[in-house]
Amino acid sequence: MFNLFLSKDLVKDTNKILFEKSKDVKFPLSKLNIEIINKMISHVRISQSEMENCEYKLRPAVGIAAIQVGFLLNMFFIKVPSKENPKVDVEYALINPKMLFKSKDKSAIKYGEGCLSVDNDHEGLVKRSSKVTIKAYDYLQKKTITIKADHYLAIVLQHEMDHLQGKLYYHHIDKKFPWDEEKELSIIE
Repeated sequence: MFNLFLSKDLVKDTNKILFEKSKDVKFPLSKLNIEIINKMISHVRISQSEMENCEYKLRPAVGIAAIQVGFLLNMFFIKVPSKENPKVDVEYALINPKMLFKSKDKSAIKYGEGCLSVDNDHEGLVKRSSKVTIKAYDYLQKKTITIKADHYLAIVLQHEMDHLQGKLYYHHIDKKFPWDEEKELSIIE
């Protein structure tokens, strides 16, 4: 029994379950839910470690939602470099996250987004709110927290929140003008 989800465990966008809405997780957490979130945490951490990942050959990831491993549960894990110190990572294992605020100003990653559940490239800018506020139970801190995020962290959080709603990043790409940079759009490199 592996303590992480392997590449073969990932649900791809050819599977209709990926487009369903996830359900809130009940507390106290069940053994299964604890196992799922711990395996999600391990998957992302190992995928980012060159040394550990040589055995598993995982696609590098900054986040993973439970739906991506076949569970319709409102939870995801992210691990991204801190804005203040890129050598330090910010990690959240969020359960039942709620979006409290999304700014009207937009940001996008210069080269577009990718996803563990999407094998085919979908090129274009994914325009998302530059700032968000999310409230959730953080499994790592064992308490309910409120996250105020901007730019890259805000984009990653919105990407994972979309998974919980049955949406993928390419649903946000303008089909006619995929690389169109609107005025006031902040591009993140």
